[in-house]
Amino acid sequence: MEEKLAVIRRLVEQLGEGDGPRKTVERFLRRLAHPEVSEEVWEGFEECEDGRAIEIRDEHFANPPV
Repeated sequence: MEEKLAVIRRLVEQLGEGDGPRKTVERFLRRLAHPEVSEEVWEGFEECEDGRAIEIRDEHFANPPV
């Protein structure tokens, strides 16, 4: 498994920076490297990375943002 991850990491390095294929492959690698982490957790991480998350404060529970 480690050999496969090393090969894929080298390929990712060749893809360059940005939001294109490299981000997709890096996210796939994280899932392969950490199969014990649930898909919901990965989705939450990616929402934060992409700026699609909101900050939840205590006052939101009484008055949720619209």
